[in-house]
Amino acid sequence: MRVIYAIVKREFELLRDVNDDGIVVLCALCFASKEAFAEVLPEVFAWIKLALDKIHEKEVFKVALVFFLNQDFISQASKNCTVAFEQYVQMLVPPLLTCLNRQDFNNELKLNIFECLGDISLYYPQ
Repeated sequence: MRVIYAIVKREFELLRDVNDDGIVVLCALCFASKEAFAEVLPEVFAWIKLALDKIHEKEVFKVALVFFLNQDFISQASKNCTVAFEQYVQMLVPPLLTCLNRQDFNNELKLNIFECLGDISLYYPQ
């Protein structure tokens, strides 16, 4: 896991950006390693936030949304970083809410956003 994670991290650092391929690889690592992934969650959340801020690049946005936020990532993150989870929630929710008001986002994408918000409220009810 560490070698693959290091490769993705290096790519993001060289690009000074995130891309959909790297996000997909991070997602696979997250699901494969579960608790072991907790040590890199701060970086991962920062990359998710960067991807969610790329509203104009819908593919990157959608990959971050669907792969990370809809597929058990929120529950794993809430279990593995209970102290810092509040700051991550505060980082992720505003871009999601902003996207709900966009006219250029179709209903499927907005349903994915609602799913994410539901997961967040389930695992972080405050």
